[in-house]
Amino acid sequence: MGLFDLFRRNPDDALRKGEELLAKDLRVEALNAARGVLKRHPSHAEAARDLEHRAQEAIAHNALKEALTCQQAEMHEEAVQWLETALLHLPPGEDRDRAQSSLHQLQQRLEEGEPEEVVEEPEKDDDDAFEWDLDTHFETLVDMLRPPVASLYRELPLTFRQALVDLNEGQLAAATESFDQLVEEHPDDPVLRFERGRCRLLAGDIAEAAEDLEIAWEAFGDESLDLVGTISVPALWAEATTAAGRPGEVIERLREAADPAHQNPELSYRYGLALAASERWDETRQFFAAALEVFPSQAPFIFELAQALVHLDKKPQAVDCLETGIAPSCVGGSCSKLPKHIPSFRLLTDLYLSDQEGVRDLQRAGELLAMVEDALGRRMSANDFDRAIRFYEAIGDEETAAAARQRREVLGAAEAAGEKVPELLSEPIMRPGAGMQKRAL
Repeated sequence: MGLFDLFRRNPDDALRKGEELLAKDLRVEALNAARGVLKRHPSHAEAARDLEHRAQEAIAHNALKEALTCQQAEMHEEAVQWLETALLHLPPGEDRDRAQSSLHQLQQRLEEGEPEEVVEEPEKDDDDAFEWDLDTHFETLVDMLRPPVASLYRELPLTFRQALVDLNEGQLAAATESFDQLVEEHPDDPVLRFERGRCRLLAGDIAEAAEDLEIAWEAFGDESLDLVGTISVPALWAEATTAAGRPGEVIERLREAADPAHQNPELSYRYGLALAASERWDETRQFFAAALEVFPSQAPFIFELAQALVHLDKKPQAVDCLETGIAPSCVGGSCSKLPKHIPSFRLLTDLYLSDQEGVRDLQRAGELLAMVEDALGRRMSANDFDRAIRFYEAIGDEETAAAARQRREVLGAAEAAGEKVPELLSEPIMRPGAGMQKRAL
């Protein structure tokens, strides 16, 4: 039994914490709290989606405000970053269109080489202010943990606080250096091992991450560490171990703990991925089908079930599975109610573009490609352009297929050179006049 097995999950507490975070203008943290409840507690989905919507609205509003301030100060690169943040959270509508237009104009000015005013940062001469900022950030992170776990975090020194903040801000090199020093001094501390394991996993040091996470797992057990049930030590261990090419170990050790009946979707998901990595496709199909009985709204589960069905040469069943899965995000044909699970849209498009009788449906493939293009802000990937090429070739529109091939080549050249994506690629390639009619699911 784990150290915190008796500390049960409470989605109401998580939602209350999310509301408190939003009231304090900790918008990203509130969004994470809402999505954690959505992921783990379908019974609280309505309240969680409302919090998610308000948090995204607050993030977008703040980002637009900061973008305007930066633009007025001629700080164009910073304004671009704020506009990109706003676009991640703005729903379709006039505000999003205006933000997209402003972004394009600023990007064009930067590409033309317009000089940017250099604004010097004021020097900070108050050491206490820095400490306060660090402690506030640290406490925001720790407040999301279960009280017994949070107590262990608060017992650690200032160096750990800075390392944890660095990790959550993506400063992996600085965080790694601090964690290495701390673990050398306290090799048996499960918190230090867990956070260094997370850091190593993000940095791509897979085998080392699995080692740290295994030690943390022995102390913490199977229970999630946070209030909303999204931070799972064995799930992270499973991710690292599967990535290290040892999915068999994951299957062996998590067979019981990953049972969907235990209400730990992240752990169940990682176990299912280990089955898929071992190419045990029938077991993968059975597991994700059973898991969806418990977690019916988990889009990644639906996607993995469809993948297993494809490998089992059951493409019509995979199509039915995916169409059912994407339906909630496409009510009324608008596909704006819920976030799209883009991998599902892409896999479904590939199936409809296949030559298999009873599966091929070019009209539906075109519809789905247009939805993907819209969801990505018309920044399609190289593989998306490949799908567009196949689609236009299949319907006999060689002119548009050639345009898609040209864009595919431009994108490939830009990526190979490490250059910025050309503005050309933001123009739509999926034309509504290609014999496609949008239909409601």
